[in-house]
Order: sequence, then C-alpha cells, then structure tokens
Amino acid sequence: MNKLSKAQWRERIINLAQSLPKEIHPDDQTMMQMLTEVIIAEQARLKPNNLHMLTCIAAALLGRVQASFSTPSHITENGTPVYTEKQVATHLNISLDELRRAAEEMDQESPDATKLVIADIDPRKLFRVN
Repeated sequence: MNKLSKAQWRERIINLAQSLPKEIHPDDQTMMQMLTEVIIAEQARLKPNNLHMLTCIAAALLGRVQASFSTPSHITENGTPVYTEKQVATHLNISLDELRRAAEEMDQESPDATKLVIADIDPRKLFRVN
C-alpha cells in the first residue's frame, strides 16, 4: 500500500467517522488503549514531537478514566487512592478473571509499568476514607 498524505488520512478519518453507527461512542478507556497500541507499534517511526503529543493525549485520557472512578474506600499514607480488583473490574465492566488476565499480560510485557497500576499493599498502611 502506498503511503498516504495527511490530507488523504484526514479524508479517510472523516469518512469513517461519518459512516459509524450512531450508537458507537468509544469511551476514554478504549481510546487510551487504542492510542497506546499505536504509540507502542509506531514509536520508532514517529517524530519526537508527535510521539510526545500522542503520549500527552494518552495521559489525558488516562486522567479522565481515573477521574471517572468513584471515591476510593481507602488511601495510602501519602493520599494515593487505593481500589480493589473488584472495584476496578466493576468500573471497567469486565470480570475479575478478565482483569487478572490483563494484569498478567501487562506484567509480562512491562513488569515495571504494572507496579504503577497494581500493587500489593500492606492493609495496615491504609486509611479509610470517610
């Protein structure tokens, strides 16, 4: 396939957006996941400024996803919210098994990144939110 110009890509995106059924509204979580896949797949070919911009967009989407969570029942001593697996699975509308599989995949792909999302926390160091 020939490389498309920006104008050709823009036209394709507009046509695709107009052809989508009205009930399709990707949520922030889905858009963040798709954008992350693009970033990972294309990072070596993206210009540094474009890579930075896409990463900032993904971070903003992640922030909106996190902001949409209900108030946590507990926080750490430094104020970080703590959610249970069940709370996360319920919020994402997936089963605990699906959540655990996704976490395992994340851990295999990037163990350090998973630690930012999933942590074993000593319950004695948690504080209940009133």
